[in-house]
Amino acid sequence: MVVFEKCDITKRPKGAKCKSEAEIEAWMGYKYILLKMNQARFIQHKFGSNRVEKSSSLRWYALNYNTRTDFP
Repeated sequence: MVVFEKCDITKRPKGAKCKSEAEIEAWMGYKYILLKMNQARFIQHKFGSNRVEKSSSLRWYALNYNTRTDFP
């Protein structure tokens, strides 16, 4: 799980500042998380080292400033 928390000034070091809502929203615009997913499947009708079929895929997920999104 990836969680972004907005700045809490009470948890910041003394003298540190938080970005404005507009700056945070602007930074999150056009940001994505790229996941590489590896998978190994067992193929029942094959023999030896051919029984395991490996594959990889890439998936892009857009970050959204105002919405909580769950991806299974």
